[in-house]
Amino acid sequence: MSKKVVPWLLVFAWLGVIFLLSHQPATASNQLSKKVTAAIAGIIRLAAPGFDADSLAVHRAVREWAHFFAFFVLGLMNAVATGKIGLRGLRGIGVAFGFCVLCAVLDEWHQRYVPGRGAELSDVLADAGGAAAALALFGIGAFIRRRFRHGSIRGKRK
Repeated sequence: MSKKVVPWLLVFAWLGVIFLLSHQPATASNQLSKKVTAAIAGIIRLAAPGFDADSLAVHRAVREWAHFFAFFVLGLMNAVATGKIGLRGLRGIGVAFGFCVLCAVLDEWHQRYVPGRGAELSDVLADAGGAAAALALFGIGAFIRRRFRHGSIRGKRK
């Protein structure tokens, strides 16, 4: 299979995972979030015994970070995929970011039609934040790799 096709297959497979999670009715989504929150609360209790790890705020944070993480992964995958088709640098990052934000908006629009779910601007912002963080790290990493490849981190060629 082509080196250009495989990264895009991974992007769309990850979008499928995001879509399946978004397609869960509110009750199923909430149960999954509660399981993740309980696991994280257990870790928090070990690290900070006096912290109220069972609060609603922890549950909300888990849900927001889930959005951030899912789109962080999508952003990285997108950066690789766009690079494979020749879109690199700021142009590639811009295209990858635009694609991620479009997917975030479409995902929230889709959730409007799932029982008990709705479209939330805060979710789109968390998704966009995750993608932006991933793309920023990817861009910084690419910049550093180029500098080392040319023999100097300061950009001076030997």
